[in-house]
Order: sequence, then C-alpha cells, then structure tokens
Amino acid sequence: MIIKSTLRLAVLGGALLLGACQQYQWVNPNHPTADMGSDSIQCQRSVERIYPYQPVVVQTSGAYMTSGYRSCYRTYYGRSCDYVPGSYVPASYGTQDINAVPRQNSYNACLSSKGWRLVPAKNS
Repeated sequence: MIIKSTLRLAVLGGALLLGACQQYQWVNPNHPTADMGSDSIQCQRSVERIYPYQPVVVQTSGAYMTSGYRSCYRTYYGRSCDYVPGSYVPASYGTQDINAVPRQNSYNACLSSKGWRLVPAKNS
C-alpha cells in the first residue's frame, strides 16, 4: 500500500516537473508572428509607465545560530579537547521589484487585448 502511494507521488512529481518545462508562445490568428515585436514594445512601454521598476529591500534568509562542537585530539600527555562555540549568522537582505508581477500581468492583458494568445509552443 505504501509502495503504491509512493509510486503515485513519484509519477505526479515527475509530471509536474515536465509540465514546468513547457514552453509558451504568443500567437495571433489575425497577424503574422513578425507583428508581435511592435505590439510587444507598445505594451511594454505603456505598462512600464504604470508600473515602473520599484526595488524594495527584503529579507532573503533568517538569522540563526550555528551549533557548537567539541574538538578532541591526542597529545603527548593523553587526550585534550577544546570547545568551539556556535556563532551567530545574521539575516541576509536583497532587493525585489514590487511591481514585477503587476507589470507582467498588465503586459499579458495588453497583448491579449490586441488579439494575441499565449499557447503551448509546438516542439520542433
């Protein structure tokens, strides 16, 4: 019973990984693919005015303490041990564009309004 459920999870996980590799492309039944460039630039310019690049500082990892350990070694007189204490590792920070998602959504909506549709790409 456990083996069957594990196998199902493995197959599902593999399918999800393969689905993540799916490529997509914009197509418009009324325009050739070459027209995509000008429509894309128009949408990109209008969307960037509404949602400009806006970086904010975000925490990328939390602070933590490493664990201490004991280091022992042989000496002429026998055995000696030292204790190496744990250390504090501070949180790390980076920047993130808070307008990235709304900008991408608006770009997609703009292209859709011009008749373009995002479809799975055909394998070559």
